[in-house]
Amino acid sequence: MTDFRFCWVVAVKPEAQAVMDYFSLRRDENASSGGFPVYRNHDSGVVLTLSGPGKTNASAATAWLGAKIIGESRGPSAWINFGIAGAGNAGVGELFRAGKVVDWATGKSCFPQAVWPKKADLPVATVRTVDRPTGDYPEGNILIDMEASGFLPLARKFAGNELAQVFKVVSDTPQEPLHQIKGALVKDICRAALDRMKPTLKAMEALLAQESQRLADPPLFPEICDRWDFSTTNRHRLRRLLQLWGSTKSGGARTVDWFEAQRCRNGKDVIHVLEKELWSDDPLHSRKGGIAEKMACPKDPKPCK
Repeated sequence: MTDFRFCWVVAVKPEAQAVMDYFSLRRDENASSGGFPVYRNHDSGVVLTLSGPGKTNASAATAWLGAKIIGESRGPSAWINFGIAGAGNAGVGELFRAGKVVDWATGKSCFPQAVWPKKADLPVATVRTVDRPTGDYPEGNILIDMEASGFLPLARKFAGNELAQVFKVVSDTPQEPLHQIKGALVKDICRAALDRMKPTLKAMEALLAQESQRLADPPLFPEICDRWDFSTTNRHRLRRLLQLWGSTKSGGARTVDWFEAQRCRNGKDVIHVLEKELWSDDPLHSRKGGIAEKMACPKDPKPCK
């Protein structure tokens, strides 16, 4: 098992080569077989897939990588779409984080959230995803790419809204148009951008540590899951209830045998016993909007609009 802390989805080889060199990634032949190329470094916890250009490829590559690591990674991961973009009002080599991603064909938008300190953030821009290369550079704080809107909705399902991010490096402008871009330039500006991303990546790593602690299995969780069957939803609820119960005096002293003594026949009985222990005498338990309601499993990230 490996903690894949950062999962990168990158469109073309010059962009990817900068990341591969930076994190010393090597091709994984097994993971690459039959699909998108996968490169990884087990020691650093970084994995990358090369999607090819376009939002359809980006979406498919994100799904491919998620399927490959879901059974291997022990903890949460941050997902990053990284690469070049065109800009009307920025210079070549400038780096931005996407505060909004718009699919120009469908009009749907996503809004990645940054919950780290402002000093660790990067300049923010809107990324407009188009279906084919264009020399039409819009005015304002807008970048043009071909992958972000394919990547982000799916990456959010793996990582949530805060840990699925898009970072773009300006490669072409009205003064330095698309047809003049060379692979060597792309690799150089992407490599330089990675250095400027260090504070943001460290901030994302701190979020991962917090998320790992939040999702850590509380005492008795593995034993109870071995003894009784739980649906996926009830496993999440059990984990949250045990985390809260373990901080109480009685919770810290109980064993699995104690649940047997309460005549628990299935997972629903275990959850009922826990809720009764925690809230049976608490008027907040039955109040709308109270503790019991707040303990419900979190919803999926808001869909793109």
